[in-house]
Amino acid sequence: MKRILLLLTVVIVSITTANAQKSRPPFKPGHDIRFGVGAYPVQSDIDKHYGCYDYSQPNFDSNDYLSYQGAKYFTGVYNLGYAYQFRKWLAVGANLSYSGESQTILDIINDDKIGKEKKNYFNIAPTVRFSWFNREYIQMYSQISLGVAIKTMSSVKNSVKISESDVNISCQSTFFGISVGKRIFGFFEAGVGTQGALILGVGYRFNKK
Repeated sequence: MKRILLLLTVVIVSITTANAQKSRPPFKPGHDIRFGVGAYPVQSDIDKHYGCYDYSQPNFDSNDYLSYQGAKYFTGVYNLGYAYQFRKWLAVGANLSYSGESQTILDIINDDKIGKEKKNYFNIAPTVRFSWFNREYIQMYSQISLGVAIKTMSSVKNSVKISESDVNISCQSTFFGISVGKRIFGFFEAGVGTQGALILGVGYRFNKK
């Protein structure tokens, strides 16, 4: 009788283990690409000594106090990322992002448009992602990106144009990220940096095998 009970126990444990392995397949290294739109980025301000117009620039007249800047228009941050998940908990990749903003320059007396300012931000950054919950359809993670930020600025006032560019550091810390889906997935991220404080997007996951 004891042998029968022992045999039944071994069979039940074997079946349970087999079912568990079927429901949770072994990890396979894979790749994913994703596109997202971010809001509320932190951009490094490289206009250290002037804003829209430089008072030290001879191109602009000295009556800058007679003009003002209109409403600021922001494009949002467009992010394109790639990652290679070579461990169940670890992936490496890179992210490209772009954002822009523009303002009109108005005459303070009659509100006529006399110019425009435009800024562009380009960021490229290697990325490391740490997955602390990884299942077939749901993944929760944190990640960090550190790279290069390029900013260009052009300003036109009374048909006179100045432009410049500069290079700085690009950084993004994602405190919480979640993706839902197997091959095609949607994702949401919350963090701080040049890619945005809140990011929403879609992606595609494909395996090597």
